[in-house]
Amino acid sequence: MIQKARESVIDALEIRFENVPSELVDEISQIQDTSLLKNLLRQAITLDSISDFQGYLNQLIKPE
Repeated sequence: MIQKARESVIDALEIRFENVPSELVDEISQIQDTSLLKNLLRQAITLDSISDFQGYLNQLIKPE
C-alpha cells in the first residue's frame, strides 16, 4: 500500500510536469507515512510547478 501511494505521487508529478528530478523521486521513495503521501498527491495535482512542490515537501520533511 505504501509503495502504491509513493507511485501515485510520482505518477502525478510526471503527468503534470513531465521531468521529475531523480532527487525528488528518491525523497518521495523514502517516505513511510501514508497520510503524508496522500497530502503530497493532492499538492502534486494542485501546485503550479515542480519547484513549488519541492519547496512544499522540504517544509514538511525538513522544517526549520
